[in-house]
Amino acid sequence: MITTDKRTYFSRLALYYKNRARLKGCTAAVHLEAAFDQVFWDKVFRQTAPHCRFDYVTYSRNPLGQKATGCSVCLQYLNYGCLSDRFFVCIDSDYRRLMREARINIGHYVFQTYTYSLENHFCHPTNIVGAFQQLGLGIPPFDFDAFLKDYSQTLYPLFLYHLMSVEADDDVFPMSDFGQYMNIDVAPPEHPAIIRSLRQRVRRKELALQSIYRRVNPETLEKRFGYAGLTPENAWMYFRGHNLLDQVIMKLIKAIRSKMEARATQTYDNSRKRIFYDERQNIKQHLTDTLAFGQYPEIIWLEQDAKQFCKRYDNEKRRS
Repeated sequence: MITTDKRTYFSRLALYYKNRARLKGCTAAVHLEAAFDQVFWDKVFRQTAPHCRFDYVTYSRNPLGQKATGCSVCLQYLNYGCLSDRFFVCIDSDYRRLMREARINIGHYVFQTYTYSLENHFCHPTNIVGAFQQLGLGIPPFDFDAFLKDYSQTLYPLFLYHLMSVEADDDVFPMSDFGQYMNIDVAPPEHPAIIRSLRQRVRRKELALQSIYRRVNPETLEKRFGYAGLTPENAWMYFRGHNLLDQVIMKLIKAIRSKMEARATQTYDNSRKRIFYDERQNIKQHLTDTLAFGQYPEIIWLEQDAKQFCKRYDNEKRRS
């Protein structure tokens, strides 16, 4: 299929989604990467533009008629000039901001997470503590805020080399390799022990990468990738969110929660224990259902984008 045909194809799809949204009485159509993303983006827009209602598109059909999801599908509409006030897209930032990729902004009708992915927002310490409290477990005896800062600082040198490898496309230190260093051992779930073990692993790899990239000045890397807000303390916001949530946060939560529940039920008989555990809801569901609005720069940038973008719909609100 030639480019002109693709442009026509995606233009027609965009028009269809805009018309569908209008028929539903919605403000606009919003194309997401996947159905899972809807909870996150709907919370953002409900928080910042409660007067708007959006029709979420969670997948498209490619020109061959196959179901297509993901960021690449969303960006097809950008590349073919199909986006507008009535049809825009919301994507994970991945490394686009750090790599200075053009047009990923609301001026081009593209919303981004400002973190690697929406999963990073779920891992914010305020969210984690809130999830424990919603389960009736109280405040966990573990400082997630301090831990994530130490975790970030420990991995930060490797992350810079990883970003450089991605930018150079040299396959020296790809995502699959960096992801292995993100993983932690939580037996026992003690902050100092986890960081100490991680530092030992990271240092060995850092020395190996220094020998490969002998001419690279680490300070130069910090300046190159730090313009977007990346620091040693908040680097976890820019690590791959899926890995962070599953290999770090959920592992810690499960270990800590198990200890808390054991203490809470030590005087219960078996019947009462069953009732207690039946009442415990899925803690991961709580993490993905809440956001710490206004608590840190990345979520504030996202809120500001949504407020600024949705001002264009204010006249409709006044007329309705």
